[in-house]
Amino acid sequence: MYVSWGVLLLIVTSCIRSHNTSNEIKDEKTTEIESITSHKPHSIMTDTASYAELKNQITTRFKVLEMEEMITGEERKYLTGILISDVEFFENNSDTVALKNQVLISLKKMKTAELDTEDREAIAHWYFVLTQKKAINVEDDLNRWLYAL
Repeated sequence: MYVSWGVLLLIVTSCIRSHNTSNEIKDEKTTEIESITSHKPHSIMTDTASYAELKNQITTRFKVLEMEEMITGEERKYLTGILISDVEFFENNSDTVALKNQVLISLKKMKTAELDTEDREAIAHWYFVLTQKKAINVEDDLNRWLYAL
């Protein structure tokens, strides 16, 4: 079962706001994270997210990871670039063989990325959603990538 990234962001934002209720000056990073996570409701990571929602989830997640210094700016650009490019590829193509091959190529590119389990699960979930839209089965491939089976 996946932890909903949207729900997690709302909880984190709530904790940040609670912590900063006194008249303390917020640091720049906290203010930036709050602006990203609170300007509009987040789409919950569902199996029916639209292409636009997927792009938003991807962009938001990696921006927060960079701000939290869990990844570098270069890593954010690299990972976001791969994922957004794949969302657009799925959005504009119907050749299931080419789509599945693209997923496998991208997973191979991201195999060595130093991400925690939750972030790897989010990536697997996004690919699962994309492939479900085109009725492509990559569950075994995602499990191998996620758990190094």
